[in-house]
Amino acid sequence: LMNGDDLYAREDIEGCLRHQYSLLSMEVDDPRLFAVLTVENGVVKDIIEKPDHPASNLTSVGMYVFDTTLFPLLDTMPRSPRGEYEITDGVKALIQVADVFYHLSTGYWVPIGFPWRLLDANDFLLERSPDERILGTVEPGVIIEGTLSLGDHSIIRRGTHIQGNVRVGEHCTIGSHCHITGNTSIGDRCHIANSVFINNSVIDRHVRIDPFCHIAHSVIGDSAYLHSGAVTMSAPIEGSTVTSLVKKQFVDSGREQLGAILASRVELQPHIVTYPGVKIDPDVVVSAGRVVMADLKQMGVDVT
Repeated sequence: LMNGDDLYAREDIEGCLRHQYSLLSMEVDDPRLFAVLTVENGVVKDIIEKPDHPASNLTSVGMYVFDTTLFPLLDTMPRSPRGEYEITDGVKALIQVADVFYHLSTGYWVPIGFPWRLLDANDFLLERSPDERILGTVEPGVIIEGTLSLGDHSIIRRGTHIQGNVRVGEHCTIGSHCHITGNTSIGDRCHIANSVFINNSVIDRHVRIDPFCHIAHSVIGDSAYLHSGAVTMSAPIEGSTVTSLVKKQFVDSGREQLGAILASRVELQPHIVTYPGVKIDPDVVVSAGRVVMADLKQMGVDVT
C-alpha cells in the first residue's frame, strides 16, 4: 500500500517486502508534520499522527506491507472525524497482534502533495536518469544542447532548439522554430505547433499547443488545448517565491518560478495570460484575450 501521489525508490519497496508486515520510515527535520514512530529492535511499538511533541524524528512516509489480517481489525476501529479509517489507527491495531517492522529508507522519497510538486518530481527524475534515446525523427537544422529522449513515431521539425533535459513521448509533433528548455517532459500524442517556447514544464498526453505560446514552469493536463498566444507568467508578483491558493489559504510553493497548473481538457482560447500559481479545473474553457489572475473552478463553463 503506497501513497498514490508520492515517488518511492525500488530498493525501499524491496526492503519493505522482506517482511510480512512493515512500513517505510525516514528521518525528517520536522516530524510534527508526519506520523512519528516509536521503535525497538527493528519493530514498531507505537505510531502517533502529527504529535506536538514528537519522541523522535523517525516517521512513516506512506508505504506499508499488510495482508488480509488488517481487515477484521478495521471493523473494530472507529472512523476518524473525517469519516475515514486512518492508516495510523490500522497500524496501531496491527502492532497489538503482530510484529510490524520498519525499513529505514536508503533510496529516495519524493512527496507530491501539491500539484506544483509534479515539477519537483519531473526535475528529480530527469536529472537522476537522463535518457538520450532517439527513436523518432529529428530533422536537419534542429539544435540539441543537453539530453533529448524522443519516442517512436515522433518528429521534431527543423529550426527547433532543444536545451536541457527534454523527454518527448511517442507519436508527437514538435513544430519548427520552437525552443524547449529546462527539465521538460512531453507526453504521448502531443502536437506542439511552430514557434512555441516551453521551459521546465510537464505536458501530459494528447495536448495541443498552437503557435506563439509561451509556457514556463507549468503543468498542462491531458487533452488540454492552448490556442495561439497563450502565456503562463511564472515569476512572483510579490516576494521571492510564488504562492498558490489551497483550501482558501495561500500556500508558499517554495518555488521562485511557478506558472499555471491546467487540469485535463482545459481550453485556453487565443491570447490568454495566466498569473503565476494559477490553477484551472478540468473542462474549463477560458475565452479569448482574458488575463487569469485567480484559480478557475467552474466545471465545463466558458469563463468570460
